[in-house]
Amino acid sequence: MGLEKVRLVLQYDEPDTRVKFFFSKKLFLREADEEINRIKSDERKALSLVKEVAEYFHVDAVKEEVHPFRILMIVRYFQNVLDHACKEVRKMQERTMVGSARSFMISATASLTVLYRYNVR
Repeated sequence: MGLEKVRLVLQYDEPDTRVKFFFSKKLFLREADEEINRIKSDERKALSLVKEVAEYFHVDAVKEEVHPFRILMIVRYFQNVLDHACKEVRKMQERTMVGSARSFMISATASLTVLYRYNVR
């Protein structure tokens, strides 16, 4: 909207005059247009990457419009999956530790002759 207002002001530039104001505004407008085009290109690229990430995580991005904030939902989903995986790994480690501790236990009815041999040596 701001650039449109600058374009409206530039309509009052007369070819005969060499006013520095109009020259600087034309230069500004040209650079601003280039920057806006570059930003729009980056936006398209970012949305394309968001769509790729959504498809990777099996989020239905094809049916819905790709939205810039969609990446936040994907990150939250990824964090939940990661949290769940960490909890499962922790449970597996606890089971392994408990299981290995049980393998060194000796039942009360077991013969103690093996232990007596150790004391002799």
